[in-house]
Amino acid sequence: MATLNIRGLIFLMAAAVLGHLISYFFFDYVPQTRLAFASIFMVIIDLVYRARQDNLKGFSRWYGSRGGGSAVFMPIWLFGMITFVCVLTGHADV
Repeated sequence: MATLNIRGLIFLMAAAVLGHLISYFFFDYVPQTRLAFASIFMVIIDLVYRARQDNLKGFSRWYGSRGGGSAVFMPIWLFGMITFVCVLTGHADV
């Protein structure tokens, strides 16, 4: 079963909004720039949240859906890294 927990949805929306704002105010407002910044914020938001989880240790802290946001079997930070690599290599045709 694919999962998207509420934290994951909130993290994705926050990263998208921050990516749009940074791209709009400081850079050219093209889709690749927005997606690149959104993916960076996905990684930052989720890793900071997971680092603050003292009740979980090891694998479940960094990869489990209880440790932070998750979407389709992946933690949001991993989803953000994959998205960023796709933008850098030109495979994210938005």
